[in-house]
Amino acid sequence: MGKRRTPLWVDRERTRVAADIHDPAECQALIDRHNRDLDMLVASGATREGAPRPMQQAHYYRSQALATLEARMRKLSTLVTH
Repeated sequence: MGKRRTPLWVDRERTRVAADIHDPAECQALIDRHNRDLDMLVASGATREGAPRPMQQAHYYRSQALATLEARMRKLSTLVTH
């Protein structure tokens, strides 16, 4: 498989990526929302074997977006302290 070329959207409207977030409070709010979404997907069985593919994909892409948001939060926190 090739590299993913489409962006990982971090909002429900699919208009912003993690690099568009410049406020640490907004970034933390998005991280919290993604954590809640992932918890709901896990509770509904997205990680079990035999789960519907769209549910598995939703879990995967939300976890990837969460990782990019957490990296952005680390970057924002270093910018604030320096």
